[in-house]
Amino acid sequence: IVVTHDLCSTFHVAKRIAFIHQGKILYFTDKHAFAEIDDPLVQTFLKNAIPEGGFIDYLKKFPSKES
Repeated sequence: IVVTHDLCSTFHVAKRIAFIHQGKILYFTDKHAFAEIDDPLVQTFLKNAIPEGGFIDYLKKFPSKES
């Protein structure tokens, strides 16, 4: 278990991501599905986590399990 706001590090070590808000796990999914969560709270977090190039561009550096 790694607890961090650093998505760059997270994607190097994690297969799954839990998104916690106000002490509750709102989402628990693989790192590629995480980017597709249609929740303004998650999307704002992603936008602010990796501003240069955006999260989706960063995510492309990591192969999905389908690749």
